[in-house]
Amino acid sequence: MAFPIYIHADTADFDGPLDLRRSAVPEFLAGSAVEFRICIFEFGTIRDVSDLASITVEIKAKTSQDEAPAPGAAPLMAKTVTSLDNTITEAEWYAYTHCHATIVFTAEESAIPAGTHWLVVTAQTRDTASQTLTLCAGDIVVGLRELAADARFDAAHDDPAALIAIAREIFG
Repeated sequence: MAFPIYIHADTADFDGPLDLRRSAVPEFLAGSAVEFRICIFEFGTIRDVSDLASITVEIKAKTSQDEAPAPGAAPLMAKTVTSLDNTITEAEWYAYTHCHATIVFTAEESAIPAGTHWLVVTAQTRDTASQTLTLCAGDIVVGLRELAADARFDAAHDDPAALIAIAREIFG
């Protein structure tokens, strides 16, 4: 099972990404399957996405000065989806049952260096002269692979206390 991260992106409020379920900066363990569930809002209301052709999630390394990467920097991870659900309701989103787009990375695809990286979520419009909309950008924390390699992780990924106990056991 992929670890879910719920990204609430409001096109009118350019905040950094937050994992809605945890009310915190998104995080996952390197080398574990991770699933980004994205819902797009505009001024706090779910946005119609019929004008969007695709949504892309990229994770890029921050600069040596711990700043956002330069535009055009190569991503450590990137994936685009073109299948968007335009029927989602706020009740479904806040119940964690539906989203506009789901982007899944396998354990192999997420095997990137641990640390704080830069998450960028963009959308491509269907316009004749297509535009790229940055939906959100900011920090994402990638945890150590050693924890992801522990078989107990899958069963405990929704239980922070269990994850801490596993990490203490592994790292002492």
